Amino acid sequence: MILKIVHVGVQTPNCVRQTVFDAVALDYQPVTVIVDATAAATPDIHDGTYSLIACNWFYLLLIFYAFE
Repeated sequence: MILKIVHVGVQTPNCVRQTVFDAVALDYQPVTVIVDATAAATPDIHDGTYSLIACNWFYLLLIFYAFE
C-alpha cells in the first residue's frame, strides 16, 4: 500500500506536472514535491508551473524548498 508520494524530476511543466496531476486523480494524498529537486528550461516556466499546480490542488499538495 502506498501511503505517500514524494516527487522530484526534470521538465517541471511536463513530467513533474503530469505526475502530480495523475497522483491526485488517483487519490494519493498528500503529494509532496521537492521544488529544489525539480527543473525546467527557465525559472519563469518552473515558477509558473508551480503556480498552476498550487492553484488547482493546493489542499492536496505539499511543496518544499530544500534550501530556504
